[in-house]
Amino acid sequence: MEADVHTGAMFAKSFFTGFTLFLLEPVFWYDFDYKLAGNINVLKDGKVVKKVSATTNATISTKWLSLSDVSALEAQALVKAKKSLFQQLMQAIGK
Repeated sequence: MEADVHTGAMFAKSFFTGFTLFLLEPVFWYDFDYKLAGNINVLKDGKVVKKVSATTNATISTKWLSLSDVSALEAQALVKAKKSLFQQLMQAIGK
């Protein structure tokens, strides 16, 4: 018994599947939104002198076939968001 793989039909199916994904890929976007909030109590002699809070947002947008890059992008975006949050808090404390 021999298997008939229908090479021509399989090639056509693979081509149209890949071509369709290539055409539709720019249509599908995923957005990942992160919101970071920080609160600091400034103490002097054990008493709260000042309460400071700040928030920052980070958004990652990626295409459908680029979802494998999300983990690397997420790490970069969160590092930048944490740095922004820290800078906001330090500026608010310095005033």
